[in-house]
Amino acid sequence: MTRCAIQFFRGHFLAAFKWNPLVFAALCGVIAFDVYALATVVARTPRLRIHVSTQRAKTFLRVSIISALALNWIYLLLHWRDF
Repeated sequence: MTRCAIQFFRGHFLAAFKWNPLVFAALCGVIAFDVYALATVVARTPRLRIHVSTQRAKTFLRVSIISALALNWIYLLLHWRDF
């Protein structure tokens, strides 16, 4: 995770993605959220609210997160010699 973050903030995005794809995606999400938050504060617009109301949507969200974690773990196990 640390090596991925270092490469990401130095601007080496492909290297960061190779180190840890899930952390790379999380860092991209944090950057996108920061840009959104700044735009919301500057423009004084109401914040976007995401409401997951159905049980099926909640289950889909949980399965998606667990799948992303498992796939990232498998990727890291398969590429441990590259590090």
